[in-house]
Amino acid sequence: MIILAWMPDPAATTASTDLVEHEAKSDPPEIRSDAKPESNRLKFVWTVGFAFAIVALQLGQGILLARLLGPVGRGAYAAAVLYVQMLLYIGLLGGLEVICRHAANPSINQQKLRRAALWLGLTTTP
Repeated sequence: MIILAWMPDPAATTASTDLVEHEAKSDPPEIRSDAKPESNRLKFVWTVGFAFAIVALQLGQGILLARLLGPVGRGAYAAAVLYVQMLLYIGLLGGLEVICRHAANPSINQQKLRRAALWLGLTTTP
């Protein structure tokens, strides 16, 4: 078994430590989170719970529409809604993702962000 050891050049070592000290001084300050882990878990559970509730309601809506309209009526409904939904998704232009990204930023005014999200939801609801 061969063991190779690398010995750095003393002149290079001082230059590299100067660089490390310079990098350490220019590091940005750490972002502190004052939220408790329990509250983060609770928020996560509420978010996932609402997501599953929305899926369950959409599933119920689909079953109800299929039973009430029948195959022909359900097809006509799907064709009518298809174009509206496609135009909505194109018209949003990533607005939902932008709101989500800004919601994660603690320096953003949350009240203004909520109003913007509400306005986006009201104006894009078919």
